[in-house]
Amino acid sequence: MSASPAHNEAADSAYASTAAAPPESTPSSPRRPRSGSPSGSLLDEIDAAFRLLVTGPSALSIDGRQVGLGLPARPIPLLELKAMLLHPSCSPQTRDAAWAVLVTRAQSGDPSWVLGAFGVAIPGLRKMGARLTHGHTGRTVDLDAELVASFLEHLKTIDPAATDLCGRLCWHAYKAAANLRRSESEHADRRAPHFPVRRPRECRGGIRTWCSPALSRRG
Repeated sequence: MSASPAHNEAADSAYASTAAAPPESTPSSPRRPRSGSPSGSLLDEIDAAFRLLVTGPSALSIDGRQVGLGLPARPIPLLELKAMLLHPSCSPQTRDAAWAVLVTRAQSGDPSWVLGAFGVAIPGLRKMGARLTHGHTGRTVDLDAELVASFLEHLKTIDPAATDLCGRLCWHAYKAAANLRRSESEHADRRAPHFPVRRPRECRGGIRTWCSPALSRRG
């Protein structure tokens, strides 16, 4: 199922707020809280945008007949697909086939499918984020930003025919964010005035540019 104009509009507007937000939280620009948690995160914002895209009568979906391998022979909304792929009974071959469809459509540049791939991968990205922030005393918002930027970067170039696509994408993102954490830790330990520290990438701008050329022209 191709993304409808309404889907594109939803994805664009969902990303507009994160693209326009500054990289740091300030009193004049508080982070949006997530239900059940004291403060939101970039992954929370992406997950919320994903849920808006994949609920309702025209939810973004893939055709189970195209994937086969035990998936229902009908359109499968991505929220339902995510649950299916996480279930222990789902075979690696089925996950690979479904992710090949997601990656191929995301690489077309359609913002809805980029967001869709993000949303299906959110459980893996959250696990990686938890590993990164455990015991970390620095800015977790920077680690989230690096996770998202690296996931986007690899999503654009990964071979859809590869195996364990979701695992590869999440691991690539984790390694990049872990390198940033290591760099920040070394800087904190040495406390040298001119010690070089790699700045976190502006993931919001990266998302905006890749997901929607129209958004990159705003502001």
